[in-house]
Amino acid sequence: MNEFKKDTKNIEQYKSFACGVFDSPPTRLPNTNWTVSFTNVVVVTFKCLSFKQGLSQKHCPVSSCRSDDQWSTDYNISCTNEDCFTQSTGYKGKVQCTVSGITCQNWNKNTPHVPNYQLDVSASNYCRDPSSTGRPWCYTTNPDLRWEFCPVTTC
Repeated sequence: MNEFKKDTKNIEQYKSFACGVFDSPPTRLPNTNWTVSFTNVVVVTFKCLSFKQGLSQKHCPVSSCRSDDQWSTDYNISCTNEDCFTQSTGYKGKVQCTVSGITCQNWNKNTPHVPNYQLDVSASNYCRDPSSTGRPWCYTTNPDLRWEFCPVTTC
């Protein structure tokens, strides 16, 4: 079953474009449900229905509506016990994008943002919570957006 998060007073403006969100959402990933969010960009976020034992794979469970009115196609998901968190500071999964679908900046790089936190090289560009915000986040590769939360679910 699909869930929709809608801003009802603005929904009419999205019906005219939004990549055909109500008629042709992106291809569904196995073992998932999806949620549509209308913020600065229209995104579909995939969430695992269940988690299995195993190691997390690099992934971005977000498809965003591009400027050409087409869904991005580079989304994927990993549904292992490492891909959710009970305590955000202990999250060690491999989500590497934000809730808007922006690729995360490597924690040990200074471009486009100089990070306040330097993490172990193994953190790569994966979402983490070094500041104890309660949710994994990352610095973004978008020069106009310093950081954003990541689409990581609780276990």
